[in-house]
Amino acid sequence: MTARPAWLASLTAVASAAQIDTASPSLHDYTVDGLTPQVVVYPDSAEQVAALLHWAQQEKLAVLPCGGATTLQLGNVPNRFDVVISTNHLTQVHEYDVANFTLTAGAGVPFSQVAELTATRMQTLPLQYAFSAATLGGLVATQAYNPKRLLYGGVRDLLLGLRVALPSGEIAHFGGKVVKNVAGYDMSKLFVGSLGALGIIVETTWKLFALPERDESLLAVFPSLGQGASAVAQIMATQLLPSQMLLLHSTAARTVAPAGSKLAERPVPPHPQPLSILTDGEGSNIVLTKNPSPEIGGGAGEGASPAPDHTQSRTLSTRDPHPHASRITHQGAKRPWT
Repeated sequence: MTARPAWLASLTAVASAAQIDTASPSLHDYTVDGLTPQVVVYPDSAEQVAALLHWAQQEKLAVLPCGGATTLQLGNVPNRFDVVISTNHLTQVHEYDVANFTLTAGAGVPFSQVAELTATRMQTLPLQYAFSAATLGGLVATQAYNPKRLLYGGVRDLLLGLRVALPSGEIAHFGGKVVKNVAGYDMSKLFVGSLGALGIIVETTWKLFALPERDESLLAVFPSLGQGASAVAQIMATQLLPSQMLLLHSTAARTVAPAGSKLAERPVPPHPQPLSILTDGEGSNIVLTKNPSPEIGGGAGEGASPAPDHTQSRTLSTRDPHPHASRITHQGAKRPWT
């Protein structure tokens, strides 16, 4: 049996027994690159997070901040880590200013909870899909990929401010509740993508958007990667501004497509390149029109050839609907394949 480290006894001075977990099954859930912590602590407040960091610094312990544990694979391989400080109990929404489109919440609030809350007021934080289990603090610390960043930007663009617990035991507050609130360097951006190396994020403030009246998913399938890439370039050269564009190979497309969907069942050529376009906004008049010629996505120099009859090769435009246009509309859909 492995001996309990001596520093565990001093941990009870900053956390109650109910907040300390040393059970092996729980610890293995936080294993990173073969390393397992000695203890997981669940603080209930920002002040307690700061006290825990100060305690860990005095004991010379390696700390791993953790939220929803959805991206533990990011970052360098740790040499060691002794303690996991979880933000899962920092789940309070401190302020939701509907009129000014801002929200301030604890770092442990799951994104899915934010999506549900803001949707009741016809607003949205366009950072993840609505079902994401990632926490707000984790999104900042990992600079998580935003599927809709093409239209809304990334974490850095939507983050207005944050509070951070520092190893010294202090709590620092950066940014504010308006877009232009900093004279000089915006320190809050320093913590975006920091992976907890500078401190533990305990509270975040975000800029919200109006929930789009219409949310559409469009799919076009091209016989080659070159044609698909050319279509993307042509779309970006138009006035159309999609929130998301995904160019997938056939295996990936069939993997993410739900069973029974048209994409999963439709006959496709040997090497198709599905292109998924997600559009948000009011009055976005987007049409998929059939294009039997090889003009889109590859000219003679690329060795393009006319697409077979069964290939769904189409051109996107912002013209009025064509009588033979194909449209896939999903009111309120939040995923490109629903």
